[in-house]
Parts: sequence; structure tokens; C-alpha cells
Amino acid sequence: MQYRRTTLTSIIGTIICYTACLYSLDNALAEGSFSNKDSNAAASRSWQNGVAPVDTSENATRGNWLKKLKYFRQAESVYKKNEEDSKQLDAALKKFQEAYRVELNSCASSLKAIGMQEDDLHFIEQHYQELMLSGNGVQDYAVWKTLDIKSLFEKLYAALEQNGQLVKLIENAMNTVERQVATMRSYGDESWQKYVAIDTTYNDVMAKVLLDEMQAMNDHINAMQLYISRDLDAYCRQRIELIHEQLHVLESTRDQLRMHKFPLTRSEFDEIKKKQESIEIQSRPVDQSVWSKIWGVIAAPFVWIWTKLV
Repeated sequence: MQYRRTTLTSIIGTIICYTACLYSLDNALAEGSFSNKDSNAAASRSWQNGVAPVDTSENATRGNWLKKLKYFRQAESVYKKNEEDSKQLDAALKKFQEAYRVELNSCASSLKAIGMQEDDLHFIEQHYQELMLSGNGVQDYAVWKTLDIKSLFEKLYAALEQNGQLVKLIENAMNTVERQVATMRSYGDESWQKYVAIDTTYNDVMAKVLLDEMQAMNDHINAMQLYISRDLDAYCRQRIELIHEQLHVLESTRDQLRMHKFPLTRSEFDEIKKKQESIEIQSRPVDQSVWSKIWGVIAAPFVWIWTKLV
């Protein structure tokens, strides 16, 4: 009977000790099994190149090592994701740039095919009336007088200017994003350094700060990739459509003027000018006295020979 009482007492004592151990472990998980004094100060310590130096001070071994282990395992997956997402971001930017470079080259080719330069237009606007004053029948100048040349040229100038501005807006947007992506290419190395720093500390607060910084890098990469595929694409697409509208204005205005044989390039102007000069020369009356002198010079030798023979 005495033996059974002793055994029961031992069992009860064991249960009490086990319960106390579980309670202590639970507190350790919730509050840290070691003293966390000054751990926040350690977490905010200045690190070179984003990497915490190996801390040999007393605080280095203080903290909840179970929490730190959880953060370390999370950091491994975040590091791998940062590395993969950085590659995907580079690929997305390259694809975007190639697509819009094709669009811009196509617009430039269309503008070249329309065949108008602002310098030529300024020259023609200042000198086209010289062609009208000649009035030698090369063109139907009376029709030109019915055209609102000033208004049509203002449309051409505005369309050319807006076309150039829209192209610059697209190129500036792409260059800005390219610079931002270039800064993110270092995220892979920085993420690895922070991952190693988590591995070298027992301080769970410091580990959590590093993990959050790694996650912030990943959020930044994903946000940039979404911006390129959605916002930047919509921005550039809208401006490409506006460029096409301006090209249509240029083309329709050009056709309206060309229908009446109005010159729109310096070469066209010079060609009309040469035709006018040629017609003017042909239409001039011949000076008979000049022809008489020419004939006298040619006939003189023959007249002298004839007089000798006779």
C-alpha cells in the first residue's frame, strides 16, 4: 500500500514537471526563451552593403532562436523568388521595348513616306507667291487663290510638332523604366547578402527586419512588372494611336494640296520654277537686229568669195 502511494506521488510529480516544461516552452515561443533586451537596437544597427557583420557581442546569442529559424526558412524561398522574378522582369522589359521600337520605326517610315520636312514647308510658305506672280501657265494658280494656304500649313506644322512630341514621350517613358529596372538588377545579390546575414544571427528581431527588406524587394519587382505590362503599355499604346492620327492629318492635308499641284518640298518648288523660266525664255520675242548681225557675220566670207569670182 505504501509502495502504491509512492508510485502515485511520483507520477503526479512527473505530470506537474512536464506541464511546467510545456508552459515554459510556450512562453519561450511567445516572448523569447532568452532575454530580448536591446534587441531592437541591434536590429537597427548600421550594416555595410545590407549585410550584418557577425555579432560576437552578448546580444548576438540573445533572442528567440526558434523564430529566427522560421524566418531563415522563409528567407530562402524569398531569395529564390527574388532571383527568378528579376530575370522575368528583364525579359518583360526587353519584350516591351522591342515591340514599341517596331511601332516607332513603323511610324517614322510612314512620316518619311508622306515626304514633308518643316524647313521645306517654311521656305515654300514664304516663296510660293512668287510662282503665282509669274502666271505663265505652268500651274492653275487661280485655284491656289481659293485655298486657305495659311490654315493648311498651320495644320501641317501642328501635326509635325505633335508627332515629334509624342515620340519623345514614349522614348522618355521607356528610358525612365529602363533605369529603374537597372537598379533592381542588384536585388538578387542584395537579397543573397541579407539571407546570409539572417543565417549568421540568433537575433530573431534582426532576422525579421532583414526578411521584411527581402520581401520589400520582391514586392518592388512585382509592382514594376505589373506597371510595364499594364500601365506603361496603356500609356504608350495611347500615344501610338495619337501619332497615327497626326500622320493621317499630314497625309490628308498633303493630298489636298497636291491635288492642285501645290509644291510641298523644296525640290518640287525648284522644278516648277525651272519650268516657268524655260517658258519665259521661249515666249520672249526675237530681236531681228540681232539675227541680222549674226547672219551678216556668217554670210560675209561667202559674199567676199562671190565678188572675187564675178
